[in-house]
Amino acid sequence: AEKTAKEEAAKKAKEEAAKKAQEIAQQKAKEQAGMRTKQEAEKTAKEEAAKKAKEEAERKVQEIAQQMAKEQAEMRAKQEAEKTAKEEAAQQKAKEQAEMRTKQEAEKTAKEEAAKKAKEEAAKKAQEIAQQKAK
Repeated sequence: AEKTAKEEAAKKAKEEAAKKAQEIAQQKAKEQAGMRTKQEAEKTAKEEAAKKAKEEAERKVQEIAQQMAKEQAEMRAKQEAEKTAKEEAAQQKAKEQAEMRTKQEAEKTAKEEAAKKAKEEAAKKAQEIAQQKAK
C-alpha cells in the first residue's frame, strides 16, 4: 500500500510537472506571438510613415515645379510686354520723324514757291520799269 501511495504521489507529481511545463510552454508561445505582432505593427507603422513622407516630398516637388513654371510664365509675359512697348515706341518715333520730314519738305516747298513768286514779281516790276523808260 505504501508502495502504491508512493507511486500515486510520483505519478501525480509527474503529471503536475508536465502540466506546469505545458503552461510555461503556452505562456512562452503566447509571448512570442505577441512579440511578432508587435514587431509587425511597428514594421507596418514604419512603412506607413515612409510612404507618407515620400508622398509629402513628391507633393513638395510638384509645388516647387508649379511655382517655377508660374514664375517663368510671368517672366516671359513681362519680356513680351517690354518687347511690345519697345516696338511701339520705335514705331511712334519713326512716325514722328516721318511727320517732321514732311513738315520740313512742306516748309522748303513753301519757301521755294515764295522765292519763285518774288522772283517773278521782281521780273515783272523790272519789265514794267523798262517799259516805262522806253516810253
